[in-house]
Amino acid sequence: MVNLNFLIYSTIVGVKCKNGIVLGTEKIILSKMMLSGTDKRVFSVSTKGGCVVNGLVPDGKAMMYRAREEAQQYEKMFGIKMPGSVLAERLGMRAQMNTVYAS
Repeated sequence: MVNLNFLIYSTIVGVKCKNGIVLGTEKIILSKMMLSGTDKRVFSVSTKGGCVVNGLVPDGKAMMYRAREEAQQYEKMFGIKMPGSVLAERLGMRAQMNTVYAS
């Protein structure tokens, strides 16, 4: 049996521009039966932010949905858009808690 786990990881590139950041990733074709437009890896979190998923897409989608919830709660509570640094810190802490407590 051949271990194909290494095939699910793709390369992600981020380019910082003067008015924003451009994110891109490669789409790994695991099967010739995959349709174009499936296995989406780039998602929007809010009107001014997004994320790119690497590795297992369902795990990345769970983090993306959590990021959307965090951004909505922050805007509802403070009345301003959530800064990217705050969102990154909250998601990092969430990922650390999942690692430590295995949940």
